[in-house]
Amino acid sequence: MKTIIPLLLTLFGGILASRAQQRLTLEQCRQMALQSSESVKIADKQRGQAAAEKRAALAAYLPKISATGSLAYVFRDVEMNTYLPTFVPDIATAQLKPNLMPHPIPGAGTVIGPDGNPVFDMYAYLPLEVSIRGAYMAGIAVEQPVFAGGKIVAGNRMAKLGVEIAEQNRALQQAAAIVEADRAYWIYVAVGEKVKILEKYSALLDFLDSATAAGYRLEMASKSDLLKVQARRGAIRYDLQRARSGLELARMALCRIVGLGYDAQILPADSLAQASPQPIPEAEADVAARPEYRILQKQAEIKALNAKMVRADFLPVVGVGAGYSYLSGAKISGQAMSLKLPYAMLSVSIPLFHFGEGWQKIKSARLQQEASLLELEKNAKLLELEQRKIGKDMQDAYALIATAESALAQATEALRVSSNSYELGMETLANLLDAQAQWQQAHSNLIEAHTSFKIKEAEWKKACGKL
Repeated sequence: MKTIIPLLLTLFGGILASRAQQRLTLEQCRQMALQSSESVKIADKQRGQAAAEKRAALAAYLPKISATGSLAYVFRDVEMNTYLPTFVPDIATAQLKPNLMPHPIPGAGTVIGPDGNPVFDMYAYLPLEVSIRGAYMAGIAVEQPVFAGGKIVAGNRMAKLGVEIAEQNRALQQAAAIVEADRAYWIYVAVGEKVKILEKYSALLDFLDSATAAGYRLEMASKSDLLKVQARRGAIRYDLQRARSGLELARMALCRIVGLGYDAQILPADSLAQASPQPIPEAEADVAARPEYRILQKQAEIKALNAKMVRADFLPVVGVGAGYSYLSGAKISGQAMSLKLPYAMLSVSIPLFHFGEGWQKIKSARLQQEASLLELEKNAKLLELEQRKIGKDMQDAYALIATAESALAQATEALRVSSNSYELGMETLANLLDAQAQWQQAHSNLIEAHTSFKIKEAEWKKACGKL
């Protein structure tokens, strides 16, 4: 029973460990990186923001409808004196006719003309009392811009360019996430391959240490030879431990990029030697397909539209409007009063003179536009230089693969010959140790060459706008 329980625990733990491992291909890591990348998520939010701003700019073409309301309470009544026309019925014509009466002067009496006779008119002097206690007014208005100097059109074009910039920025962030995933994946694969090579090298040294120790006991090997083997064995074990630590860090880095927990065990499905790389022909650098260039190009277009926006601030503005207002709650001499006021209007605003402000602002905007074009030209050259450099690095990485493969073949043959000669007593131990070290270094160089090519290949595709 005591032996069965540990056996079951070991078996159960092995099953859990195998289930915890995830076998992932490079393409799967890319898709997972795109889904978990914070930069891509931020770019999605910025794209949604640009789309909302575009819809808001489009609304500037449409009329604006607004409702207003106000309530007033004036604590004191307003007294007013006024003259009102009066009329009396004419019996002969059955119509109203003006009622002529002496023209009064408030507090003085009737006005006397130059001829000494009273002055008559048809107006009666009436005192009025206006009460605004609880008066209210409500209305609705519709305003439609007719011409705004081109500002609405330019604003909509700028909003459209903002959406296009957001789209290109999203593509740029996606390409960067793919390159980051490729780099982390191939580094993880490369460190894993180096760990395997070091383990093989350590196994060779373990065997050589055992053989040398046996020879030393039989007085067929010197103490110096045994110490050399043990020293090399200790150094390789040190390198192996460092490589395993590096493998663990590479695994955690890949887990972060693909959105897995740091404890997830990833088993790469792709290897560096699955497919022999093909040389990439030297291509003309075309930066027009790169998202970075397109973003800069559209930013330059926005600067041009901004100059039009500044110019529009100093052009006439024409608009039309209509509305309806209703006033109620006021009293005149105790009588309730209400007014219904429908109206239509045409408004025109023409800037006349601003002491040169408009001209200077327009000049500043044009200079900004010209500077943005120069900036675009400068950055286009830098992008082209970067593209050519990455292409050259990729060519060099491909050439290094062939060199490393040839060096590994030679080191493998040299190790075989040295091992056979050492067994026959025709080779020194120092030469055998050097042959083993050269074999291990040749393997490591080939792994680094393949890894560099894989990473440069992803960077090349990003530089060409193909990711």
